[in-house]
Amino acid sequence: MTRSRRIALAVLGAAWLLACTRSNPAYWRVPGADAEVAPADPDAAPTTPEPDAARPADAEPPAPDLASPSPDQAEPVDLALADLAPADLAPRDLAPDVFAPPAGCGTGTVDVSGIKNADGVVVDDDGTIYVLTDDATHSYVGRARMGQPFDQNWRRLDNSPVTWGLALDRKNRRIYVLVVSGPGALVAFDDIDGAALGRQVVTGLDNPNDVVVASDGNVYFSSQGDRSVYRVAPTGVRTLISTTPFGDAAMNQMPSALTIDPAGNLIVGLEPSGPLYRVALSASGQQTSRTAIPGWTGWANGLAYDRRGRLYVAMYDDVQPRNIVRLESDGRSTNIAMNGRFSSIDFGRGPLDCRDLYVTDPYAAMRRVRVNDALP
Repeated sequence: MTRSRRIALAVLGAAWLLACTRSNPAYWRVPGADAEVAPADPDAAPTTPEPDAARPADAEPPAPDLASPSPDQAEPVDLALADLAPADLAPRDLAPDVFAPPAGCGTGTVDVSGIKNADGVVVDDDGTIYVLTDDATHSYVGRARMGQPFDQNWRRLDNSPVTWGLALDRKNRRIYVLVVSGPGALVAFDDIDGAALGRQVVTGLDNPNDVVVASDGNVYFSSQGDRSVYRVAPTGVRTLISTTPFGDAAMNQMPSALTIDPAGNLIVGLEPSGPLYRVALSASGQQTSRTAIPGWTGWANGLAYDRRGRLYVAMYDDVQPRNIVRLESDGRSTNIAMNGRFSSIDFGRGPLDCRDLYVTDPYAAMRRVRVNDALP
């Protein structure tokens, strides 16, 4: 979550409360409950949401130049942020006849450069890319597929202009969205291959930031209000899993990005700066240990692993452009993409090329960045 957005959160919450006190409130409702997640109007023309009012226009970095070529592989660099030059790395495609994709990985691509100001991205096993955007009034889960127009308004969350977390339960065919507006909530869209109906899972979340789904269907989300991480079981029961708060309160540190590593551990990043933590989980999903991952510190706003088991960190800053880096086994980092304020990342799957990293930026266009050595 961006710091400028937290400053505006009180204003947005007040606007939400005003909307909810009017007749026919349109906040995410389900039949017989307080809330509804409304499908987009099928007759409405797709629109591109404007950046929300919390984004300072005078602080936006220059738009990336995706026309310039990038090297096949960036050289490892030292980790200091001062050494990360603000240059853009663009996707560079290889000829199809020199690449034999492994199982579960194709050669297809999706042009995402027309998707603006997105906060979250997840890629399904069938190659569908889901993205999270918002405007001054609503949030949207959009859907991008190879050879099809981007459906910006695939699903809409009414009167919920602040949403930061997007997660995919591939096994149970479900999308999760973390709503920050109003009381804060975790919302699920079930049956994403069919009707994709929305429902409220839990509410009363204290400034939630990111969400991820483990292979067993348990959902984990970071709460910046109390600097903790929670688990939500498939039954909807919420449980605190962290034994102590994350980060240093005196430094205003709080948990941000989440992912699951290949061994099933939970990886937790911090904002506005700090280490990454590897959290071992018990069979019941409780924290059993917490260790800092050596060799890196910064504002981690998005996390992902490639098929070689290497961790990628999307960095963020409220004003200055930052980078996406890959953490190497020797403790150094490799620049993967530069000159952005990045929010979420995920690699291609299924018919999509698994070397392509899909990247969202809440202040600019999405990117597709080719990482040529991302496969074993």
